[in-house]
Amino acid sequence: MVTKSGGTWCIALINTIDALVSAGNNSLHISYLYAIMVVLLERQSEPRGMIPPGDQFFMDFYMKQNRRSGKLRVLELRRGIIAGTMSVDSARAIVPRPDLSIRGIKERQLRQRLRGENTEGMAGEDGDSSVHVT
Repeated sequence: MVTKSGGTWCIALINTIDALVSAGNNSLHISYLYAIMVVLLERQSEPRGMIPPGDQFFMDFYMKQNRRSGKLRVLELRRGIIAGTMSVDSARAIVPRPDLSIRGIKERQLRQRLRGENTEGMAGEDGDSSVHVT
């Protein structure tokens, strides 16, 4: 049965993932449980806004983490939100964001590539950008 708190199944899945990750389990079971949660949420008739804030935070940031330390940090922040010792906004401000780091790197590489193409386009026909004086 789905409740207005986002479903006991959702909370149970997140708690199971929390227990597995905290115990050091890095198996594919965790990704599988997360995928089940996402599919069930998509089929849920209630809006996602009905899910408790700590669990929404978990869903927004857990799979964006590349390292175990980042995943543990997300779980720790989720527990703080649930306990009421931390606001969602505070947790969002300090959560590791490797997805933004990767995006920043890709944007920098694109800018460098574009600058390189612009420099090549300004070169002389023989590919030499130096000025020849005779």
